[in-house]
Amino acid sequence: FDELPGREACPVTDANKVKYVQAKVRHVLMESRLEALDALRSGFWQAMVDLSPEATPFLRLLSATDWNLLLSGEDDLTAEAVTSVLRFQGYGSTSRVPLWLPSLVQQFSPDNLRRFLIFCTGSPSLPPASVSSSVEITVQRQPTSEALPVAHTCFFKLDLPDYKDQSIFQTKLMQAIQECGTFDRV
Repeated sequence: FDELPGREACPVTDANKVKYVQAKVRHVLMESRLEALDALRSGFWQAMVDLSPEATPFLRLLSATDWNLLLSGEDDLTAEAVTSVLRFQGYGSTSRVPLWLPSLVQQFSPDNLRRFLIFCTGSPSLPPASVSSSVEITVQRQPTSEALPVAHTCFFKLDLPDYKDQSIFQTKLMQAIQECGTFDRV
């Protein structure tokens, strides 16, 4: 432990290796970065005061869990929650895409469900339930083609061609969500 500041010097053994690893992780991730973390915290709260001096005292009452929920959304994401926010526009009564998409979303693994949301919204989750009632992902019909779907994350909009074949639909959508992890790639 002699390499860790503020710790008494002692050799690492099988008996104390867990404590050593925990201390090393704590030192590398937090203690060595305290000055920078304090600057981030200070800057964040100054920005909050600048945005809304009246709300800031109430925001300080939120726990880390509350902040995580507000900023990242619910942890227990379900396919049902995602399909409930899909709104189809421009598809005719003969189009199968409005049936195929919810069906495919229901089959997604949790990882692919999050990839789909990242592709459509830029976020790996939906907002908290209190906010998500106003969230919609608009699925806009594009002319029949074999083009990849295109997402507009700022507007929660998915331009999805009116595919003629379900296997082409599935292949193109999976390619789009798996190969486009962030909005900086097209």
